Amino acid sequence: MKKITMGGYTGRENRGCEAIAKSTSAMFRKKDVKTALAFRTEYEFKENSSHKYFDELLMYRKCDSKPELYFKAGWNKLFHNTFPYEKIKQGELLNSAVGNTMVHIGGDTYCYGVSLENESLIHWCKKLNIPVVLWAASIEECSVTNERIMNTLKKYDKLYIREKLTYDILLNSGFDKDKLFLTADPAFTLEPEFAETDEEWWQNGAVGINISPIAMEENPNHMLAVDGCLKIIEDVLSTTRMNIMLVPHVYMNDFKERDYEPLNMIKERYADNDRVRILKADYSSSQLKYIISKCSLFVAARTHASIAAYSSLVPTLVLGYSVKAKGIATDLFGDYKHYVLPVQELKSPDEIFNEFKWIQQNRDTIRARLETVIPEYKKKAESAADDLISCSKG
Repeated sequence: MKKITMGGYTGRENRGCEAIAKSTSAMFRKKDVKTALAFRTEYEFKENSSHKYFDELLMYRKCDSKPELYFKAGWNKLFHNTFPYEKIKQGELLNSAVGNTMVHIGGDTYCYGVSLENESLIHWCKKLNIPVVLWAASIEECSVTNERIMNTLKKYDKLYIREKLTYDILLNSGFDKDKLFLTADPAFTLEPEFAETDEEWWQNGAVGINISPIAMEENPNHMLAVDGCLKIIEDVLSTTRMNIMLVPHVYMNDFKERDYEPLNMIKERYADNDRVRILKADYSSSQLKYIISKCSLFVAARTHASIAAYSSLVPTLVLGYSVKAKGIATDLFGDYKHYVLPVQELKSPDEIFNEFKWIQQNRDTIRARLETVIPEYKKKAESAADDLISCSKG
């Protein structure tokens, strides 16, 4: 294998997506395999022009003129796919993968219903005889009951699954065991990058908090997650000398996707209290991992915020809403109880506060557990690259 081409990258506004792309590329480059990544914006393409993280830079073609969009909609209405449109849009990506391997860094692509773009990518890979694998994926149980999603999943040459709950879901759904590979999220291996911070502010320790609009909306009481975190903050400020760092991990332009909005709502309550700060700078996923590593304890809604914390040995409570949070915690601790709170099931902010107190009281034991399992977990992540390379030789 000389090169992998990575498709499915949605952009660095989602630092988790950036973390998967960077860490995956680093794993393969260590093994003398070149990497190519397709970007969606000129800004991010130019930002990577030094080739620090990727050997080959590609672009999704902008196909947003009215005639192109009318054609896409009309074709989809008639044939229930967007194959011709996506072949043009993803043409550079497909051309790069010919004679190599397409690595679809989907992550949680199949947690949220049918994606015409991804369906088209698999279709054209098959047409062009390009080996295509799904990389570091979690898949909800409801997705495998969707015939269209299942048909797409079965077209992959191999599925690299990042936690055992998903692995078992696929096995129980009739997938051939030889097409499945249980690994870990590559972002566990992401190297932190130094970021300038106020070192004096961190001296007494800090609790990091990440909240996402998605996690908030999963509960009928959309403010429950925020209210639970406010109880944590009040307790930390009144009973310890630790500070609070509010950490956005997704910076999408869409209001419903941006972590900054709910976190800033919290900061506004403590506008005059310097013990509560919010990260405003445009930090990369590697820099965010460095900052998260400085926290004594962490509360996370975003999966890759929790991965940055876990892999930095920071005891963490996850406000989870999907199989990925439960699966990763189960792999690390043997059970997700105490470590993940399914937000859709919560009835009271006290549930969040009480589980945080459990994490706080057991932090030494949790940290010791992470010290033991994380080195092996990183090796487990790297084993996926070894497997793909060996399969390509076969």
